[in-house]
Amino acid sequence: GHYQSGGTSRSGAAITDSEGNVVDQWVSTDQPHVLNLAMGTYTLTEIMAPEKYAKAESIEFTVTDSMKVQKVTMYDVPIQVEISKLDITNDEELPGARLTVKDSEGNLVEEWTSTSEPYKMNLAAGTYTLTEVTAPDGYEVAESIVFEITDTMEVQHVKMYDAPKDDTIDLTGKRIRRQQGAVERIRHRSGNPITNVISRAVQA
Repeated sequence: GHYQSGGTSRSGAAITDSEGNVVDQWVSTDQPHVLNLAMGTYTLTEIMAPEKYAKAESIEFTVTDSMKVQKVTMYDVPIQVEISKLDITNDEELPGARLTVKDSEGNLVEEWTSTSEPYKMNLAAGTYTLTEVTAPDGYEVAESIVFEITDTMEVQHVKMYDAPKDDTIDLTGKRIRRQQGAVERIRHRSGNPITNVISRAVQA
């Protein structure tokens, strides 16, 4: 059969037969890849996805005895990331923070000011650092977060929390006023002291 494969962007792909033998391997271009295949069952596998895209799931297809061109299309999905800057007291989006994301080599990838909505971006798989350059008025600057982006089609979420400057926050989220600049401690019912959280950052 006359077979044509296509995709959405440049990537590396291979076709194997039903016994796992590689029949063809290529790097995609802006044109469909065309080849002739004998009748049978094959698997199209993406070996390498384009930068900032997740590898697609393999596709099994059957070539029949037909004079028509038989087409199989594989679609790539960008690696989607949402970053939230949140108020630790109410877990709501906190506008006005100046944020940056840098890659593992320290190169600036993204820079923005937080709003009432999570910031959306596409990143390649790898390790990144989220840094708060300046906090909104009345809030402490949070510590930087190192986070990992994986090769997946699911949206990946990163959260960074800010706490108000004039308050300390215990681990239950309650506000406790500072007294003469000292960081207060509270005790659980068990009597064990815990340190108030001023800022925290988590990846979810």
